[in-house]
Amino acid sequence: MRVTAISAVALTAAGSIGVAVAQPAAGPVEFVPSSEGRLKVERLATLQFPWGMAGLPDGRLLITEKPGRLRIWDGTVLSEPIEGVPEVVYRGARDQGGFLDVAVEPQFEDNGLGYLSY
Repeated sequence: MRVTAISAVALTAAGSIGVAVAQPAAGPVEFVPSSEGRLKVERLATLQFPWGMAGLPDGRLLITEKPGRLRIWDGTVLSEPIEGVPEVVYRGARDQGGFLDVAVEPQFEDNGLGYLSY
């Protein structure tokens, strides 16, 4: 039986999460057909097995990557991995280990807490 751990991580107060930023890996723009018409698809950044996302009150997005990284997308650039998150066991794409979901505490603006499952 596999037990999934849930960890509370103090992310500091909204708007003050300090992170280094990585330049997005821009890619070619593609158009794909859909039942609603053509959709524009543009690569904004490159992630390795992105899994969970949670919106912060200021509009930024927390993103987990299964190999054990937590990043922030600010609408323009993707941060470098945030330091201080728990180490996870990850054995590859076919394994169920690694970071899974991320959630933001409803009172995030007051307590700066987020939750990670792994």
